[in-house]
Amino acid sequence: MLKAFTSRLADLFTEAKGQGETLLPDAALMRLQVDIRRLIGDAEKLPASTKRKASRVPLKSSVARQKQLHHLAVDLFYKTYFPDGTGRGRPRLPDEDRQEVKRLKDAGESWTKIPAKLGDPDGAKAKDKYRKRARR
Repeated sequence: MLKAFTSRLADLFTEAKGQGETLLPDAALMRLQVDIRRLIGDAEKLPASTKRKASRVPLKSSVARQKQLHHLAVDLFYKTYFPDGTGRGRPRLPDEDRQEVKRLKDAGESWTKIPAKLGDPDGAKAKDKYRKRARR
């Protein structure tokens, strides 16, 4: 069943990109739910002789399936809009900023104080932003 969703999600991203639209993973999942509801509505219109009783799906597996679909949607988003692998995470710090961070760190400044010295309004909260991006 997940394969059918995979195919439809891939189609949703491809269609959106073809129309010049950026479809985010959560919006893709909402569109997928609309498609499923439409299919269920169409199935309810079928004659009773052609209907099969649907099996009940426990809530736990339903939640797990939703998580799988979300991860799949995120992966498809990046494959569709960033096929070369760019676009994941924050961009690199500009070279001059990286050099300044390195200079401050070599001078003995802590990661907590570096953002404030660089004038970042988030101050100490931004320490991870600089620490991670300075290493790339």
